[in-house]
Amino acid sequence: YKDLELDEDEIILAMIENPRLMQRPIVINGQKGIIARPADEIKTLL
Repeated sequence: YKDLELDEDEIILAMIENPRLMQRPIVINGQKGIIARPADEIKTLL
């Protein structure tokens, strides 16, 4: 999707129209990022 060069509003609209996109949310904290599935994975960034 990066190649589409979507702005923030277009990304939000895509998530509203396609909730499946949020089934594997990416969480970024500083220089680290994870796929937060299961949700407990978020704890590894804290």
